[in-house]
Amino acid sequence: MKSSYLKFFRSFTLLHDGVDAENINASCENGVLEVVVPKLREKSEKKEKDRS
Repeated sequence: MKSSYLKFFRSFTLLHDGVDAENINASCENGVLEVVVPKLREKSEKKEKDRS
C-alpha cells in the first residue's frame, strides 16, 4: 500500500466588523481542523452583564 503526503493551504478573509479578531482560536486534532471565530459583544449587552 502506497501513501502520499500533500501540502494543503487555504486562507479566508474575515471582513466583518462584528468579529473579535484578537481572540480567534484554531486547533487540529486527528486531522480535524477547528476554527473558532467569536463575535464581538455589543456595548449594550456588555453593560447589562457588567451591572449584574
